[in-house]
Amino acid sequence: MSIHGIFFSFGIFYKPLMDHFGWTAMEVALAPSTVSVVYVICVLPVSMIYKRLRLRLVILLGGLLTGSGLALCSQVTASWQLCLFYGIMGGIGTSTVWVPFTSTIMNWFTAKRGLAMGIALSGSGLGSLAGPPSLTYITLTYGWQNAFLFAGALSLLVMFSAGLVMKGRPEEMGLTAYGDIRADQSTRRASQAQSTETIANDPSARNALGRMEFWLIYSLWVISTIVQSIYSQHLVLFALSLGISSIIASIALGIIGLSSIFGRLTIGPLQDKIGTKRALVLCYLINLASALLLIFANDRSSLYVFAVVLGFAFGGRTTLEVPLASGFFGLASLAVILGIFETAFGVGGFIGPYFAGYMYDLTGRYHELFLFCAVASTLLLLITVAINRTKCVKTQRS
Repeated sequence: MSIHGIFFSFGIFYKPLMDHFGWTAMEVALAPSTVSVVYVICVLPVSMIYKRLRLRLVILLGGLLTGSGLALCSQVTASWQLCLFYGIMGGIGTSTVWVPFTSTIMNWFTAKRGLAMGIALSGSGLGSLAGPPSLTYITLTYGWQNAFLFAGALSLLVMFSAGLVMKGRPEEMGLTAYGDIRADQSTRRASQAQSTETIANDPSARNALGRMEFWLIYSLWVISTIVQSIYSQHLVLFALSLGISSIIASIALGIIGLSSIFGRLTIGPLQDKIGTKRALVLCYLINLASALLLIFANDRSSLYVFAVVLGFAFGGRTTLEVPLASGFFGLASLAVILGIFETAFGVGGFIGPYFAGYMYDLTGRYHELFLFCAVASTLLLLITVAINRTKCVKTQRS
């Protein structure tokens, strides 16, 4: 998961690429927007393939594509090449991360899932903490090409290492999930067979698409990703407009990653106690507060305060994504349903960077864009309150 955080530290490359090639912010933004389009196309097929093939094979392939894509970015001479290497190769590679990893965690834990998810997903925060400052330092010292090479090599090493040792289910080791002392072997085999059905033959997945709760949650993920991608892709450029150096600005991205770890480790266990919906309302309240803080940010201190508040909300919210989905739709078809939900992150990830780049090129400032983020954050809170939590199904491990 740490590579997930490093891969999406692309915001630190905006200024170097704009200066080196004379590209506009919107031209650079085409690469992360392409990632999102490719992610939408690939994440559901990858989710289905993961259920049919060994987790190890999926992760190894993802590591090869992610690492190679980042490394090849060091050789680009045109924006279309950046879209090819970062957008297409990297997009396919990262589509092998979120659904397989989070589904695996759900398979391994019946009790304390919130805590387990929070700890595991903290890896993404660790990557976001270490990635931007490290890559910015390498960029300033050795050039942006070497920063891409470093990111590619690290991604390949970490994902290959994880892929070699991970096990998709405790049954592969003759074990049962944590907290599942009553599990019956024949029941587990039946559940496992059921979970390999595709969406075309899966009544649970088809039923999910017909429920209002599905589309409310889907809209949450789309809007959340639009807002988050605007912040992650343009925070460094915004800081530079305030006269803050690039290395200090990258530290703000690192603070978001660090704070997201605390958010995950706090909200995960809290969700086990107060429920998923209440925990999500809390996260979006904090997210709204961060949007208001950024509107009035005008120096390094206020930028860091924003980063702390946003990171906590972001980390907590991402920890709740899988429990929220499983709470409404169960676990028998969770990988497929998560694959459908993940397309929302692709949609939001495409809109956010491109829209932000267009607005920056048009106005030359960020006030209107951050005001939009505050309005969107308010909408997120209202949608969360509207979700009818009483219709959640009781989850049982698949």
